[in-house]
Amino acid sequence: MGLPHIPDKLSDDDKSAPRIFNYVQLRRLTLKESLAILHRCLESTVKKIDDDAARYIAIRSGGFPYFLHQLGYDAFQSDKDDVIEADDVSNGLFKSLIQFERMFFGKMYKSVEGKQKQKIVDELARHANQPKKAAELEQTLHIKNVHQYLKALESDGLVERARGRFRLVSDLLAIYISLFKAAPQAGSDVEAPPWEEEIDAEILDRNEPEPGEDNPA
Repeated sequence: MGLPHIPDKLSDDDKSAPRIFNYVQLRRLTLKESLAILHRCLESTVKKIDDDAARYIAIRSGGFPYFLHQLGYDAFQSDKDDVIEADDVSNGLFKSLIQFERMFFGKMYKSVEGKQKQKIVDELARHANQPKKAAELEQTLHIKNVHQYLKALESDGLVERARGRFRLVSDLLAIYISLFKAAPQAGSDVEAPPWEEEIDAEILDRNEPEPGEDNPA
């Protein structure tokens, strides 16, 4: 599935799950692997995908196979001229987010609602998921001992570290929260995620296996 926190969540819901299921740990895909998968999936069809659209899907998937599949599927379904372009990805995105809400995001967000952790999650989503230092979050949100909440969010699979800073584990989660959950602060606009994000591509590229390392994907 490519969502590493899911086995723990299943175990919380059903203590017998570890005995029933066999889990295969998949690391997150690299940008190169994600792009290759998108193009390979279209080889047996008449459709093509332009470079900008493919890169957007690959980066926004965050290297998670399930997200890559759903974004690609909804863009494929939205296309009408056999060339998947930026507009097709944008048109399919809403359908993808609804699916992600049903499968993951709704429950994930509900777990932090009404708590200090919600303020942190909303703040990260509000700024297009740009990584922020703990001190920045503490100063902006007036939350004391913010590290304890960040640590809990990491354990819950909502937040990850990037260059010593913190960001939501998925840009798609940030987009979902910005559009459906977080109320914009007075006098500020929710920042729309840009088409290309250097930090996102770097995170995907960090998942490149070392020379000689087997590729589990």
